[in-house]
This record gives sequence, structure tokens and C-alpha cells, in this order.
Amino acid sequence: MKLSDLRTRYKLTQQDMAKAIGLSQPLYAMKEGGKRKFTPDEMTKIFTFFKKRNAKLNMQDIFF
Repeated sequence: MKLSDLRTRYKLTQQDMAKAIGLSQPLYAMKEGGKRKFTPDEMTKIFTFFKKRNAKLNMQDIFF
């Protein structure tokens, strides 16, 4: 499952996600769109954010 699909499944905007992990919305959009890479710390924050909503998720489901 791609990150954008997961985000929209939970009815979250890019702004919501950017705020949750401490990025600006334009930077988050570039990263979600593949123009820039998420840092390991950002990936962990995103994983933790979604893991609270779906205990069955793993890191590979989101990023790989």
C-alpha cells in the first residue's frame, strides 16, 4: 500500500501528515510524490502515526 493511498484511506490531507511529522506541506508533498526521500526518522514517525490506527501495518506496507 502506498503512503498516499494509506493517507487518503484515513481521510488525512498532506497538511495533516506534514504537521504530524514536523514538515512543511510542500516538502511533505515532494517526499510523498517521490521527488525527495523521507529520512529514516520521518519514516519512523509516519509508521508510528499509522500503526496507532492499524496494528497490522508494517514498515514495508508503507514504504517498500
